[in-house]
Amino acid sequence: KEVIGDMALHRYGQAGAPIILIPSLINRAYILDFLPDHSFARYLAAQGCVVYLLDWQDYPSRADGLDAVIVQLRHMLQMVAKRHSHAVSAFGYCMGGSLLLGALADPAISLHRAIFCASPYDFSAMPPLPALLANNLGRLPQPPISLDWLQYYFYSLDPLAGYRKFSHFAALQE
Repeated sequence: KEVIGDMALHRYGQAGAPIILIPSLINRAYILDFLPDHSFARYLAAQGCVVYLLDWQDYPSRADGLDAVIVQLRHMLQMVAKRHSHAVSAFGYCMGGSLLLGALADPAISLHRAIFCASPYDFSAMPPLPALLANNLGRLPQPPISLDWLQYYFYSLDPLAGYRKFSHFAALQE
């Protein structure tokens, strides 16, 4: 684990094509490295990649808005690129993909591949959420907001969503 400012990079693998994994701000880095035998990061390293897993730690709670988070992400992408002769790829999971898209708006950021997994990009497709947020912004605590509190807030939007999702998964045929 390499600490860089308020964030950290976990490295997996020694040689190969570099890829940086960008998790959601809410789910934290362990979502991509859950257990040694259930780890996307370790799987990619075993396939011959040098994997950098970005760990937001508590940085977004102290950041001055999402623009500051995107600037820090650009810095991380450039730093990883300078370490390798191969072009860097990036994998953004959930909100991590949306942040990656924001980082790519800077023409100085060049990637071999940008991969987006479960990344929201069209927030107009969710009409209840913007209205709910607009109606409740006055009740939200002002920064810094802990990521755990933010996770609880999203959970409270639809407390049974997880139950329905995983019940559906359990009913699927392998």
